[in-house]
Amino acid sequence: MANRRLLVVVPASLASQANQAAQVWDGAETSEELAASSATFGGLGFSSSGRLPTTHLGCSAVLTEQSLSIALGLLAGLEGAFWATLEGPDPRGTVVGTNRPALASQLSLDFDGLLVEFGLAPVDPMIG
Repeated sequence: MANRRLLVVVPASLASQANQAAQVWDGAETSEELAASSATFGGLGFSSSGRLPTTHLGCSAVLTEQSLSIALGLLAGLEGAFWATLEGPDPRGTVVGTNRPALASQLSLDFDGLLVEFGLAPVDPMIG
């Protein structure tokens, strides 16, 4: 089976747990891999207003079926996390799995579309 894109958004308060989960689903072993995976949820932040404070963090990854299965198992333990798996042309694809039923009707989605569905916008640190 082909790889699938996984889009994930978590509450900012779960950044540490989400990064630990990413280390596992990435199969990180070397110090370089562990360092990179530990920053998976740490880049761009999101909020409902697009202003600080950051309330959510996200990531987008292309995973094998095995890594995807591991990721979804780990994400199930992160209360407030939402995710969608996509199939098709990258980075936009058809939602084939999600923990939010409202997304199931989406024919096509990308990360920006996921944010819009949940009323989030990228935080612009210059605006504050």
